[in-house]
Amino acid sequence: MYFTRLEFLLLIPPILGLLLWRAYRRGRFLGHPLMFYLQERIRHASGWVRLPAAFQYVALAFLLVALLNPVLRFAEHEISVQALDIILALDLSASMQQPLGYHPSSGSFPKGPEEYAGKPNRLDAVKKAAIDFIEKRPNDRIGLVVFSANAYVVNPLTVDHQGLIQYVQMLDGKTLIGEGLTSVGEGLFAAHNLMVRQNRLSRGRKQKGKVIVVFTDAEQNYGRKPFEPIAEARQFGTRLYMIGVDVKTEVAEGIIDAIRASGGKYYDASDARQLREAYLEINSLEKNQVLSKEYIRNEPSYFLFASVAVILLSASVLLRAVPYFTEIS
Repeated sequence: MYFTRLEFLLLIPPILGLLLWRAYRRGRFLGHPLMFYLQERIRHASGWVRLPAAFQYVALAFLLVALLNPVLRFAEHEISVQALDIILALDLSASMQQPLGYHPSSGSFPKGPEEYAGKPNRLDAVKKAAIDFIEKRPNDRIGLVVFSANAYVVNPLTVDHQGLIQYVQMLDGKTLIGEGLTSVGEGLFAAHNLMVRQNRLSRGRKQKGKVIVVFTDAEQNYGRKPFEPIAEARQFGTRLYMIGVDVKTEVAEGIIDAIRASGGKYYDASDARQLREAYLEINSLEKNQVLSKEYIRNEPSYFLFASVAVILLSASVLLRAVPYFTEIS
């Protein structure tokens, strides 16, 4: 602990001067002839009589310390927060470059290309949704996996959300330009393995607070099937959510059924509003109360000293209302 307002130490000399002057005034007395007759009945007062005055002096000392503004260099507090481990898996396949809401029919624009002018593509819409979701989970550890034909860990579980958001912002259609195909299974497998590696301290026990959220158009056309990692994630106690962006239900029906059978949930989103509704619902569903330690630098602690001073002054006033503590000199 250190003090930031040392200039109030200049108050000590005048305060000591006032106390000495008060003590000097209390030492003077008047003589009276009756004292000769009453001296046998007068006894010395108990030391407890001076208790109210002692409280005042101690309260004055605490007030002076409070004025000096004591500050703790480091303070540790245990707080209850909502915190989970969440991994976002983002699809970067070539089909994610198509306009949001565009459903190709024989390789042409069914409503004409002018209908989609100025609209974001699927990946841009997903990036915006992912960033908004990250910002709404300030206490969580969040990781990032991207996939196309293969899957890659971009960022492990972290509380550095600003750095994570920068990684999301850098993603575009050229990130995995050499691949282009879609393997939802690879994305789920990479996300599940990352969750397992970073939860090794659990020693195989099922623990609450593990979530994987997949953003994809679910056009599985390459690589590992998603059913095995879905089953493994369920066994590990991880909840799965899939947000399908312009998904053809008949193509992704098997994946959707597997997600739901695992206890997870599937959301169909064909525009920005539905994307927002999906991640907002996930945000409201995923709550896990945990205890966390918060470290605060330079925390003011004058309130404690001021509170003690107020309590002592109040006690002094109350005691002076009791006749026993009334000092007569």
